[in-house]
Amino acid sequence: MASFRLYALTIAVAGFLAMDGPVHEKRKEPPVSLEPVQLPDIEVETSSGPISFHDVVVRPESRKDRRLRVNGVVTNLTDRKWSGILFDLELLGPNGERVGHAPLMYTNLEREQSRRMSKGAEGELIQLLDANRREFSGYRIFYRTGELDIKYVLTMLKPRSNRLLAYADQDVTFSFSVSNACIDLKLKNNSRSPVNVDWGEAAFVDIFEQSHAIGHVGTGDSQIAPYETLSDSIEPVSTSAVEISQYEGWRVGRVLPRTRDAGELKGRTISLLLPVEVDGVKRSYRFVFQVAEILL
Repeated sequence: MASFRLYALTIAVAGFLAMDGPVHEKRKEPPVSLEPVQLPDIEVETSSGPISFHDVVVRPESRKDRRLRVNGVVTNLTDRKWSGILFDLELLGPNGERVGHAPLMYTNLEREQSRRMSKGAEGELIQLLDANRREFSGYRIFYRTGELDIKYVLTMLKPRSNRLLAYADQDVTFSFSVSNACIDLKLKNNSRSPVNVDWGEAAFVDIFEQSHAIGHVGTGDSQIAPYETLSDSIEPVSTSAVEISQYEGWRVGRVLPRTRDAGELKGRTISLLLPVEVDGVKRSYRFVFQVAEILL
């Protein structure tokens, strides 16, 4: 691997005193070059194809500051739009060890789009593991995780099958809108008595058939006056640990994944349990939604 150096780590010997006393070596720090170092272009494989990093340069922050800055161009060579994608850049020492690193995060990266590799004109700051070191022999970039721009088409299976994601009885009307991150709920009280939602006993069952408590915009129990409507947003409080190799990108707070693995979810279901009290009588409504289509 070619060696890239921002300055030479040589020791200047100022002189020797060799008369009657011991020999002394006087060390002097060489001046720091502010010239940028050009790095090779690379392509990094993701779950949906390659992302290119090119015209990459690294330069010192200043003559006194031991930190480095990296800049360049990133190009989306995949056939997907990324809502968010995360990489980790590493500088390598002579033995391949990591001597510096920086996260690289991009949002709304369109297909075939190119943009600056770093956040600003000054470039991304690289954190060196050894603050007194600036030399490195190469670099590499790892793909960590990402979220594709994916749209799901859901149908309601229970309590009554329909594509409107709605259900009504003589006392209440439920209507839902399901996104990747949350479930939006509208609950109308059709009765002459107050209706209460017991959020403490509500639960969400994910695509892996694991049950979780839920969070919502309001706090405590929600009381709905006669003929009034409650609007709220629901999301899982926690998501059970799943191997990334099984469903990449699944994480806390997600209702549905947003990676290429989503294509495998057609036909799977999620469900929501909502205990509701009407005129002093508690009922548990269970809503089951099935993934009918995935639009990648």
